[in-house]
Amino acid sequence: MHREVLEFKTTFIRRILKLPPHFGLLVVAGSLIALLPLTRAYDPQITPSILVGCILSLINAFLGYMFLERTFQFSNHQFFIVSFAGLVIRFFLMLVSIGVILASAKYHSGAFVFSLFAFYTIFMSAEIFSINKKLDQLLALRKQARLRK
Repeated sequence: MHREVLEFKTTFIRRILKLPPHFGLLVVAGSLIALLPLTRAYDPQITPSILVGCILSLINAFLGYMFLERTFQFSNHQFFIVSFAGLVIRFFLMLVSIGVILASAKYHSGAFVFSLFAFYTIFMSAEIFSINKKLDQLLALRKQARLRK
């Protein structure tokens, strides 16, 4: 079990390092946008709110990555069903998490929502790039397999 976790982490890190260079600009821009609420009158609730929004988006992206890594081994029809089910599950988990966080009066709601969507956009972009790259690799492998026959 420990070996699988270590292998997953190294694979995940390698994929992050292979992201296109413009993704780095996206991360910097999103981080600056998420820090925008700090330029106004400082409230001690803002910083934790930004961090919680980032962490929630990161968890969502990690779950999406886990679902997608499992779905590439299926046929096209099963891939669609499993990836859509993962999307629905993640949506409801995010919905419940956002509701719980906003219901608690501990966090600055504006900073939380702003940072959540800024980081959500960044991580969804990374997920889309990852899916495209993986699909291109799978299509190339299938094409090579057809040529061998």
